[in-house]
Amino acid sequence: MGSFLIGLRQGDWLTLERVKRLAIVFAALSFTVLCLDAWAHTRFGVVNAGGEQLGRDFVNYWSGARLALHGNAGLAYRINDFLAYERSLTAPNAEFKWYGYPPVAMVLAAPFGALPFIPAFALWTVTGWGVLAGMLTRRLGAAFAVIAVLGAPAFMLNAMSGQNGAFSAALLAGGVLLLDRRPLLSGVLFGLLCYKPHMGVLIPVALIAGGRWKATAAASAAVIGVVCASVLLVGWQPWVAFLHNAPFHRQILEGQPGIWFRMPSLYLAGRLIGAPSGLAYAAQALSALGAAAVVIAIWRGGASTTLKGAGLMVATFLATPYVWDYDMVVLLFAAIWVWMEAEQGRWPPWEKSALAVVVAAPVILPIFSTFAHLQFGPLVLWCMLALILRRARPELFEGHGPPLIPGSLVNDR
Repeated sequence: MGSFLIGLRQGDWLTLERVKRLAIVFAALSFTVLCLDAWAHTRFGVVNAGGEQLGRDFVNYWSGARLALHGNAGLAYRINDFLAYERSLTAPNAEFKWYGYPPVAMVLAAPFGALPFIPAFALWTVTGWGVLAGMLTRRLGAAFAVIAVLGAPAFMLNAMSGQNGAFSAALLAGGVLLLDRRPLLSGVLFGLLCYKPHMGVLIPVALIAGGRWKATAAASAAVIGVVCASVLLVGWQPWVAFLHNAPFHRQILEGQPGIWFRMPSLYLAGRLIGAPSGLAYAAQALSALGAAAVVIAIWRGGASTTLKGAGLMVATFLATPYVWDYDMVVLLFAAIWVWMEAEQGRWPPWEKSALAVVVAAPVILPIFSTFAHLQFGPLVLWCMLALILRRARPELFEGHGPPLIPGSLVNDR
């Protein structure tokens, strides 16, 4: 056990060459699983024998976009009517789904709603994959970027779920990558995350702490612009209906233990060990405040923008009670950025192993949640955030180890 812990602490087992080999293995496994999943869900049209749709949640985005294109967006927020509409487009026994996103999501997904279901789902999946790979090409090379994204467990889960984790990752990571060179466009990308507001909850904190006023203004303008565009396209009534349904979304979070194993939030970590909902929310609130404080500390320092972005990404998962394993696609960027920074300086204890755990977390954590009723996600994420804080603000840890390379020396501007 001692040698095992020493190996994890030093991280020498995880070389770049081994990472590349593992990525190829996991990419092949991911591709195989996705193909088998698609085959299983097209044997009865676009559902399996139990009524589970191909792409699972994708039917929500597709159906909502089609309703908006046909001038009936409000139906998406009438839960029973929306289910009947989805079943009319897929199968009579299609499983229950509800539309939990603001009307801006309908506007952004409109191009997919204009296509038949299967081509739309294929385009949705391949587009997310291609955009993320394209964003990583400069750092990893085109071929390895394609493999790295496909091999990420979170991307596989995102593709199987038909979810928007790849697009959310593209907006958040893209905003970080463009922040120095094109702050206005960066702000626009950040602002577009308003379609999934809980994934952007710490963006204003980071931008204001970092004095990024152009990006802050652009993000605010983008939110206002896309909301106004949705009102012009679908009217006010869908917005009223969306807000009216908000309590239902909370009921889903609090009253559906069957989905908790896939949600690495502190609130649900507390619920899994039997904590009352109020106490679990209190713990989540403290986690959110702590995550915001760490983001402020990181973004007020002189670290590279990508390292600051990595801290923002990890902290986001500690600030919101509603987060899924497929949302963790964005942590692939955080891991790569930290790795590249470490390669130009040095690896402090535990950091390399922590990166491996964070990338593998979407498939590791549900096992503990399911069988042991323990959600270690917040612990893993807090450890990773602490390591990023140490790297970004080494002066706060003076006297606790040799200094790391200053972030300004590796700033990607």
